[in-house]
Amino acid sequence: MNRKPKRSRVSEYTLDFDKQMLRLLTEETEQAVRGTEPDQHQILLRAFRLAWEHELTPTQRKYLHCYYKEKLRLREIAARYGVAVSTVHRSMTGAKEKLRHILFYFLT
Repeated sequence: MNRKPKRSRVSEYTLDFDKQMLRLLTEETEQAVRGTEPDQHQILLRAFRLAWEHELTPTQRKYLHCYYKEKLRLREIAARYGVAVSTVHRSMTGAKEKLRHILFYFLT
């Protein structure tokens, strides 16, 4: 009996970063937090930089860089690094949650 190979149910993943998070992940970091008080501004920038360097894995950083700086789709990132789209999505979702948690802590 000939069976067709199963097709992946993963069609196209998207990541729903809020606008503030998107700005923090680009060169517009300064503008993203400009409305805060100067001391809080510096604290937030430092928190983001520390989180980026020490809390995210190198893989998470490179996937985020590809997605936001190079404007690659998840499928293109997966092809570039020879991994499944779901792997890229899961890694980026984890990175988003880490950053959101850390920045929320410093904002409250």
